[in-house]
Amino acid sequence: MTGVCVGFPGLINHKDGNVIKSSQLVWEDVPLLRILEEQLAFSVLIDNELNLRAYAEGFLPKIKHHSMAVIGFGSGVGSALMIGDQIHKGYLNSAGEIGHTIVDTNGILCTCGNFGCLQTYIAESFLVQEASKKSNAQSLHKIISATEKGYKWAENILSRAITYASITVNSCVCMYNPERVILTGEMIEQFLHVRDRILQESRNKIWSPLSDSTSIEVSQLGEKGVVLGASMYSQREYINHLSTEKGWFNRITPISGFQKSRNRIVGGMMF
Repeated sequence: MTGVCVGFPGLINHKDGNVIKSSQLVWEDVPLLRILEEQLAFSVLIDNELNLRAYAEGFLPKIKHHSMAVIGFGSGVGSALMIGDQIHKGYLNSAGEIGHTIVDTNGILCTCGNFGCLQTYIAESFLVQEASKKSNAQSLHKIISATEKGYKWAENILSRAITYASITVNSCVCMYNPERVILTGEMIEQFLHVRDRILQESRNKIWSPLSDSTSIEVSQLGEKGVVLGASMYSQREYINHLSTEKGWFNRITPISGFQKSRNRIVGGMMF
């Protein structure tokens, strides 16, 4: 094995592999790439998990598109934009942080320090925080169970989350005009009736000039999406730098017994 690719929830500086900020893990300015390479003795690639998922979605067989956006709803809210075969990463690999767009200046305090970020109305931890005012529900699953039992407070929280999720989709469509929008994350993959409500409300809210030309879909990759994307991305980097002396895979000497001459690519993974 010659390298490791890590999908990470947060802002990753693609120039040095530092974690700029991760709200989910409460990390800031962590030299993750250096730490991993020192511990593993392998070359390491790090990217945002949604960017890697977008690679997997974008290179699915028989699916051709000009542009595609992936939106994740779970512990946070984020997005990734793929144009052709390239991920739009922004100046510091920080593009796509749609969850930190401010929708209410008098809203809830976000982990980033701002008030009223979009994700504070959708992400699980904030929904649980809101639910704690009415019950001891400690997870999205318990909030949804409460809606099924007829609790009004739970339905209010869930309905608001679904509305803001659909606003997220519309904002993404209006900003980027992608051909396809792929929805993913725990809220989409684990709660099918919530997924269906988000899909329906999103389609109803899409700006009318773009509604007929925009396909809103659910990811078919599930939990495998990030792993597949990491495999594809690292494989692509390996091929791009195969003939150079300063490529990604030459930063670290492979562990004894795994020489470059013995590398082989099997099923999208590198050995």
